[in-house]
Amino acid sequence: MPIIPNAAPEKPINFSSEHVIYRVNNTEKLVAITVDDGPNPKFTPRLLDILRENKIHATFFVVGNQLEKYPELGKRILKEGNEVGNHTYTHPKLLKNNSSEIIDEIVKCNDTIEKVLGIKTKYFRPPKGQLNHDIIKAAHEHGEKVVLWSIALEHHDANTPEEMVNRIVNNITPGGIILMHDGRLDRTKSIQAVPELIKELQDNGYKFVTLSELLESNKTI
Repeated sequence: MPIIPNAAPEKPINFSSEHVIYRVNNTEKLVAITVDDGPNPKFTPRLLDILRENKIHATFFVVGNQLEKYPELGKRILKEGNEVGNHTYTHPKLLKNNSSEIIDEIVKCNDTIEKVLGIKTKYFRPPKGQLNHDIIKAAHEHGEKVVLWSIALEHHDANTPEEMVNRIVNNITPGGIILMHDGRLDRTKSIQAVPELIKELQDNGYKFVTLSELLESNKTI
Protein backbone atom coordinates (compact mmCIF):
# COMPACT_ATOMS: atom_id res chain seq x y z
CA MET A 1 0.00 0.00 0.00
CA PRO A 2 1.26 3.50 -0.75
CA ILE A 3 2.28 5.53 2.23
CA ILE A 4 1.00 8.80 0.88
CA PRO A 5 -1.63 9.62 -1.75
CA ASN A 6 -0.71 10.58 -5.29
CA ALA A 7 -1.09 14.26 -4.57
CA ALA A 8 0.75 17.22 -3.15
CA PRO A 9 1.06 16.62 0.62
CA GLU A 10 -0.16 20.03 1.74
CA LYS A 11 -1.00 18.90 5.26
CA PRO A 12 1.56 17.44 7.67
CA ILE A 13 2.23 13.76 7.14
CA ASN A 14 3.55 11.32 9.69
CA PHE A 15 7.15 11.02 8.63
CA SER A 16 10.30 12.01 10.43
CA SER A 17 13.29 13.49 8.62
CA GLU A 18 14.83 10.04 8.32
CA HIS A 19 12.02 9.03 5.99
CA VAL A 20 10.55 11.89 3.98
CA ILE A 21 11.12 15.66 4.02
CA TYR A 22 8.30 17.93 2.97
CA ARG A 23 9.25 21.17 4.74
CA VAL A 24 11.69 22.53 7.30
CA ASN A 25 10.82 23.58 10.83
CA ASN A 26 12.08 27.12 10.65
CA THR A 27 10.94 30.45 12.05
CA GLU A 28 13.12 32.33 9.59
CA LYS A 29 11.33 33.25 6.37
CA LEU A 30 13.21 30.94 4.03
CA VAL A 31 11.60 29.09 1.13
CA ALA A 32 12.91 26.76 -1.58
CA ILE A 33 11.65 26.47 -5.14
CA THR A 34 11.97 22.93 -6.48
CA VAL A 35 11.45 22.12 -10.15
CA ASP A 36 10.47 18.72 -11.54
CA ASP A 37 10.48 16.91 -14.90
CA GLY A 38 13.13 18.74 -16.93
CA PRO A 39 15.36 19.77 -18.39
CA ASN A 40 13.11 20.91 -21.21
CA PRO A 41 14.28 23.20 -24.05
CA LYS A 42 11.02 25.16 -24.12
CA PHE A 43 10.60 25.96 -20.45
CA THR A 44 13.87 25.44 -18.58
CA PRO A 45 15.83 28.28 -20.29
CA ARG A 46 13.15 30.84 -19.51
CA LEU A 47 12.90 29.71 -15.91
CA LEU A 48 16.68 29.93 -15.58
CA ASP A 49 16.57 33.43 -17.04
CA ILE A 50 14.01 34.47 -14.41
CA LEU A 51 16.04 32.99 -11.57
CA ARG A 52 19.21 34.67 -12.80
CA GLU A 53 17.48 38.03 -13.27
CA ASN A 54 16.23 37.87 -9.69
CA LYS A 55 19.55 36.54 -8.33
CA ILE A 56 17.97 33.50 -6.71
CA HIS A 57 18.56 29.77 -7.00
CA ALA A 58 16.33 26.70 -7.16
CA THR A 59 16.68 22.93 -6.95
CA PHE A 60 15.93 21.01 -10.16
CA PHE A 61 14.81 17.38 -9.89
CA VAL A 62 15.82 16.15 -13.32
CA VAL A 63 14.65 13.13 -15.27
CA GLY A 64 17.66 11.13 -16.44
CA ASN A 65 16.64 10.56 -20.05
CA GLN A 66 15.79 14.25 -20.38
CA LEU A 67 19.22 15.19 -19.09
CA GLU A 68 20.76 12.89 -21.70
CA LYS A 69 18.79 14.67 -24.42
CA TYR A 70 19.63 18.18 -23.19
CA PRO A 71 22.97 17.99 -21.35
CA GLU A 72 23.81 21.65 -21.95
CA LEU A 73 20.67 22.70 -20.09
CA GLY A 74 21.71 20.55 -17.17
CA LYS A 75 25.14 22.13 -17.20
CA ARG A 76 23.59 25.59 -17.26
CA ILE A 77 21.43 24.72 -14.24
CA LEU A 78 24.55 23.99 -12.23
CA LYS A 79 26.68 26.76 -13.68
CA GLU A 80 24.17 29.37 -12.55
CA GLY A 81 24.25 28.19 -8.95
CA ASN A 82 21.23 25.90 -8.84
CA GLU A 83 21.06 22.39 -7.43
CA VAL A 84 20.18 19.09 -9.10
CA GLY A 85 18.29 16.15 -7.63
CA ASN A 86 17.16 12.73 -8.88
CA HIS A 87 13.65 12.39 -10.37
CA THR A 88 14.14 8.87 -11.83
CA TYR A 89 15.43 7.95 -15.26
CA THR A 90 12.15 7.65 -17.21
CA HIS A 91 9.52 9.22 -14.88
CA PRO A 92 7.50 6.01 -14.36
CA LYS A 93 4.60 5.30 -12.01
CA LEU A 94 6.84 3.78 -9.38
CA LEU A 95 4.02 2.15 -7.43
CA LYS A 96 3.65 -0.23 -10.37
CA ASN A 97 7.35 -1.16 -10.30
CA ASN A 98 8.98 -3.93 -8.31
CA SER A 99 12.00 -3.34 -6.08
CA SER A 100 14.61 -4.04 -8.75
CA GLU A 101 12.88 -1.75 -11.23
CA ILE A 102 12.71 1.04 -8.65
CA ILE A 103 16.41 0.67 -7.91
CA ASP A 104 17.20 0.68 -11.63
CA GLU A 105 15.32 3.96 -12.11
CA ILE A 106 17.19 5.63 -9.26
CA VAL A 107 20.60 4.27 -10.18
CA LYS A 108 20.30 5.06 -13.90
CA CYS A 109 19.34 8.65 -13.11
CA ASN A 110 22.22 8.96 -10.64
CA ASP A 111 24.65 7.54 -13.19
CA THR A 112 23.41 9.96 -15.85
CA ILE A 113 23.75 12.96 -13.54
CA GLU A 114 27.25 11.92 -12.58
CA LYS A 115 28.25 11.30 -16.20
CA VAL A 116 26.79 14.53 -17.60
CA LEU A 117 27.30 16.91 -14.68
CA GLY A 118 30.09 15.29 -12.67
CA ILE A 119 28.23 15.41 -9.37
CA LYS A 120 26.53 13.01 -6.98
CA THR A 121 22.99 13.88 -5.98
CA LYS A 122 21.80 14.04 -2.38
CA TYR A 123 18.06 14.19 -2.96
CA PHE A 124 15.43 12.00 -4.60
CA ARG A 125 11.85 12.89 -5.48
CA PRO A 126 9.55 10.19 -6.86
CA PRO A 127 7.32 11.16 -9.80
CA LYS A 128 3.99 12.57 -8.62
CA GLY A 129 5.08 12.08 -5.03
CA GLN A 130 4.22 8.39 -5.14
CA LEU A 131 5.83 6.50 -2.26
CA ASN A 132 5.91 3.12 -0.61
CA HIS A 133 8.46 1.41 1.61
CA ASP A 134 10.38 -0.05 -1.34
CA ILE A 135 10.83 3.41 -2.88
CA ILE A 136 11.98 4.99 0.39
CA LYS A 137 14.34 2.10 1.08
CA ALA A 138 15.87 2.22 -2.41
CA ALA A 139 16.53 5.95 -2.19
CA HIS A 140 18.12 5.75 1.25
CA GLU A 141 20.24 2.75 0.33
CA HIS A 142 21.68 4.84 -2.49
CA GLY A 143 22.49 7.77 -0.24
CA GLU A 144 19.62 10.07 -1.06
CA LYS A 145 17.07 11.83 1.12
CA VAL A 146 13.49 11.65 -0.13
CA VAL A 147 12.13 15.17 -0.58
CA LEU A 148 8.52 16.00 -1.33
CA TRP A 149 6.95 19.45 -0.99
CA SER A 150 4.67 21.52 1.21
CA ILE A 151 2.77 23.32 -1.54
CA ALA A 152 2.57 23.11 -5.33
CA LEU A 153 2.41 25.98 -7.81
CA GLU A 154 0.28 23.93 -10.19
CA HIS A 155 -3.08 23.02 -8.68
CA HIS A 156 -6.64 22.38 -9.88
CA ASP A 157 -7.82 25.35 -7.83
CA ALA A 158 -5.39 27.71 -9.61
CA ASN A 159 -6.06 28.05 -13.33
CA THR A 160 -4.19 31.27 -14.08
CA PRO A 161 -0.72 32.55 -13.18
CA GLU A 162 -2.33 35.07 -10.85
CA GLU A 163 -4.31 32.36 -9.04
CA MET A 164 -1.18 30.23 -8.76
CA VAL A 165 0.70 33.09 -7.11
CA ASN A 166 -2.13 34.02 -4.76
CA ARG A 167 -2.53 30.43 -3.62
CA ILE A 168 1.15 30.15 -2.73
CA VAL A 169 1.30 33.55 -1.03
CA ASN A 170 -1.78 32.80 1.04
CA ASN A 171 -0.57 29.40 2.21
CA ILE A 172 3.23 29.51 2.41
CA THR A 173 4.95 29.22 5.78
CA PRO A 174 8.62 29.62 6.78
CA GLY A 175 10.62 26.59 5.71
CA GLY A 176 8.25 25.78 2.88
CA ILE A 177 9.23 23.73 -0.16
CA ILE A 178 7.46 24.85 -3.33
CA LEU A 179 6.90 22.39 -6.16
CA MET A 180 6.69 23.50 -9.79
CA HIS A 181 7.47 21.89 -13.14
CA ASP A 182 9.47 22.73 -16.26
CA GLY A 183 8.65 19.68 -18.37
CA ARG A 184 6.29 16.95 -19.64
CA LEU A 185 3.20 19.17 -19.99
CA ASP A 186 2.62 22.75 -21.14
CA ARG A 187 4.20 24.78 -18.34
CA THR A 188 3.61 28.21 -19.88
CA LYS A 189 1.38 29.42 -17.04
CA SER A 190 3.78 28.13 -14.42
CA ILE A 191 6.72 30.01 -15.92
CA GLN A 192 4.59 33.13 -16.28
CA ALA A 193 3.73 32.94 -12.58
CA VAL A 194 7.30 32.80 -11.29
CA PRO A 195 8.34 36.50 -11.56
CA GLU A 196 5.27 37.64 -9.63
CA LEU A 197 5.65 34.81 -7.14
CA ILE A 198 9.21 35.91 -6.41
CA LYS A 199 8.16 39.53 -6.02
CA GLU A 200 5.20 38.80 -3.76
CA LEU A 201 7.10 36.49 -1.45
CA GLN A 202 10.07 38.84 -1.25
CA ASP A 203 7.69 41.71 -0.47
CA ASN A 204 6.41 39.54 2.38
CA GLY A 205 9.91 39.10 3.75
CA TYR A 206 10.78 35.71 2.29
CA LYS A 207 14.22 34.75 1.05
CA PHE A 208 14.70 32.10 -1.64
CA VAL A 209 17.34 29.45 -0.97
CA THR A 210 18.38 26.11 -2.40
CA LEU A 211 17.08 22.93 -0.87
CA SER A 212 20.45 22.27 0.78
CA GLU A 213 20.48 25.74 2.31
CA LEU A 214 16.94 25.26 3.56
CA LEU A 215 17.68 21.89 5.13
CA GLU A 216 20.81 23.25 6.79
CA SER A 217 18.89 26.16 8.29
CA ASN A 218 17.06 24.22 10.94
CA LYS A 219 15.58 20.90 12.00
CA THR A 220 13.74 19.08 9.22
CA ILE A 221 10.33 17.58 9.88
